[in-house]
Amino acid sequence: MNAEFAEKYGVVLRPLLKAIPKKNGPTAVTFHNIREEHFPWFDQLVRWMGEKYGFIDPSDGIAGTEANKVLLTFDDGFASNKEIADQVLQRHSVRAVFFIVNDFVGLSGDQAKEFALRAFYPSRQQSLTEAHDAMSVSDLRSLVSRGH
Repeated sequence: MNAEFAEKYGVVLRPLLKAIPKKNGPTAVTFHNIREEHFPWFDQLVRWMGEKYGFIDPSDGIAGTEANKVLLTFDDGFASNKEIADQVLQRHSVRAVFFIVNDFVGLSGDQAKEFALRAFYPSRQQSLTEAHDAMSVSDLRSLVSRGH
């Protein structure tokens, strides 16, 4: 991890990185909606985790994985997850598991925000301000075609 990256994101990363055991086998790390302005951070994180731990390919499964490798997962089906796969995971040759909420697929704009507020953030009292669009069926097909 380079010094500039550590200085900028170290406070955010320390709890995450402490959750990855030094030994004892694989760890699943789950992400949700990653805003576009955080893509550079995520790119650096993926690069660093790949160098330090390596990744589990979802098609291999985790059974029998003894190394301290990381399985990346994404929850809910946010459109940002597809963009992350296109812009970051593909660059690092990493495949991930995407857990999709069927009723969320294809929603955008206010419909997506209302669904996300109700289903994913029920304790939030205010409306959501950032984009919470869902993946489309085409997005899902694209992920599957690339082995996610």
